[in-house]
Amino acid sequence: MGKRARGAVLLAVCASVAACGPATTVKVTAAGFAAATRFEENDPAVTAAPAGAWVIRGPEVASFSGGSAGSSDVAGATVTLAFAGNAVTWIGLKCGVCGIATVAIDGGAPVSIDTAGPAAVGTPGVTSAPVYASPGLASGFHTLVITVTGTTSSNGAQIIVDAFDVSGSAAAASSATRVEDTDPAVTYVGTWTRGTSSQATAGTFAESRLTGDTATLAFNGTGVRWIGFRYGGGGIARVSVDGAQRSVVDTYAPEAEFQAPVFTAAGLVPGPHTLEIEVTGTKNASSVDTWVVVDAFDVIP
Repeated sequence: MGKRARGAVLLAVCASVAACGPATTVKVTAAGFAAATRFEENDPAVTAAPAGAWVIRGPEVASFSGGSAGSSDVAGATVTLAFAGNAVTWIGLKCGVCGIATVAIDGGAPVSIDTAGPAAVGTPGVTSAPVYASPGLASGFHTLVITVTGTTSSNGAQIIVDAFDVSGSAAAASSATRVEDTDPAVTYVGTWTRGTSSQATAGTFAESRLTGDTATLAFNGTGVRWIGFRYGGGGIARVSVDGAQRSVVDTYAPEAEFQAPVFTAAGLVPGPHTLEIEVTGTKNASSVDTWVVVDAFDVIP
């Protein structure tokens, strides 16, 4: 981990984000995407299911981007990336115990990818590399799904997901519509605190730490992105789309990140939808509190 920013220290000792006031130094994650973006396997845009089927592997296996990767040999286990762009590359591992997976984009026909290779995991010099590159896509929002088949042409069926590289994402992200936390389309239930900060999009945010409090966005489109904060007092939230739970989001971070995309759902049927954020009142063991922050949303047309 990098050196902790002063902003993270300030936030960690405050009762809430609002109590801290503007931090002097923070890591700011733009709500949009850069022209070329790397998503690590633990990014909020990446969803692994079922969670128990995936194991985090570290440098004892190979040299991984960000120092770790997800691994599974459970047939039917999936990893889903929601992204904005016109191309995507899966960074994984080809090795002597690596198996066969399928890759599908936007619900299209799955493509079989054999990740078997001669490398023995845990030996010096073994490193992750691109194992799949998509064809050119229409600039916009997409989903990529990797499915473990449990089959192999090697000595094992492990599928390694290290990271993803997305290109053309800046132009695609520009088509989204920003909905601020104060917009009438956002409904709050429970005790939410209103706050202001120069670090927040449009200068405002809402936060709660009480179990069961909810914030619900009604929107019309094919996807949505929740923009929030990650910091030393961040808690855990459940996120549901159209009444079905989609993710459990941990908003703790050792370095404060404002305007951070903490959850993305893409590839929805065009039309009206709802996204609900529920405060669980629980937290990462490293967090000092259970605050969940709603800064804004990006609605994907």
